[in-house]
Amino acid sequence: MRWIEFEGRRGLVFEQISAELRLPHVFTSKGPGGGGNLSLSGGRSAPEALLERDLWSRYLAVNPEHWVVGWQTHGNHVAVVSSQERGRGARCPQTVLPNTDGLLTAQSQVPLYVAGADCGTVLIAVGGSHPGIATVHAGWRGAASGILGRAVQQLRELTASSDEQIYAGVAPCIGLASFEVGEEVAEHVPLPWKTKFGSRWHVDLEGWLAGQLLEAGVPQNQIELSAMDTMAENHQFFSHRGDGAHTGRQGLIAVLP
Repeated sequence: MRWIEFEGRRGLVFEQISAELRLPHVFTSKGPGGGGNLSLSGGRSAPEALLERDLWSRYLAVNPEHWVVGWQTHGNHVAVVSSQERGRGARCPQTVLPNTDGLLTAQSQVPLYVAGADCGTVLIAVGGSHPGIATVHAGWRGAASGILGRAVQQLRELTASSDEQIYAGVAPCIGLASFEVGEEVAEHVPLPWKTKFGSRWHVDLEGWLAGQLLEAGVPQNQIELSAMDTMAENHQFFSHRGDGAHTGRQGLIAVLP
C-alpha cells in the first residue's frame, strides 16, 4: 500500500488497484491528537466524524450524503446496493443497512464504507466493461463464517467476470504478534493461520484473509497486503485492543467513478 496526504490528513491506497483499475478508494488513519474517527456510533463525536467523512469525500470527489454504511455484526451478510441505497448511514447511524458486514455494487457514484479498528477491511474490485466493487469487514468471526468467499462469488456473478479480472487488497489489521487468542477462538482458525507463542495461540488474520481470497479464485499476484499491524502501530491506526472498546474507527471507502 502507498501513503497519500490530503488536507493535512494521511491515508493509504492499494497500489495495484490504483494502477490497474484507477479506482478511487482510501483507507484512513488516525489524525493528529488521536482524531480521525469516522464512526457516528458508540458514544463517539458525531460532528467530528461527519467532518472527517466530508474531508475524505472531497478526496474521493463524492457527495458525503451518498455514502452507504452497514451495521457491522461480525457476520457474513454481503448486501448488493445501488443508487436506491445511497445515503444509508451516511449522516445518521439509525439509517444504516442492518446486519451487514459487506457491501457490493456495480453502479457508479455509490460510495461504499466499512469501518475497522483491528479487524480486517478488504477491497475487492473488477475493472473492464462491467466493473464492480465490494468493501468487506472481516474479523476472525467473519473469516470463520466465509464472508470473503461469499463476497467474491457475488461480485463475480454481478459483473459476469472471470477470476483473472478480480483484484483485492487487505488493509491494515491486527498482526500475528499482537493477536493473542484463547482456545475458544483458536478452535475456529485453520492451522496454517494460527501458531503458538509459548502456551498462547496467535492468529495471522491478514494471512487468513489472503488465503480465503486465494481459495475464492482471486489470483495470488492480484492480492495486495499492507503488512501493517494496527495494534503495534496504534500511533497511526485506531486499535480496539490497544486503545479500548471506545476508540475511534478508521475506514475503507471506495467508489466506482
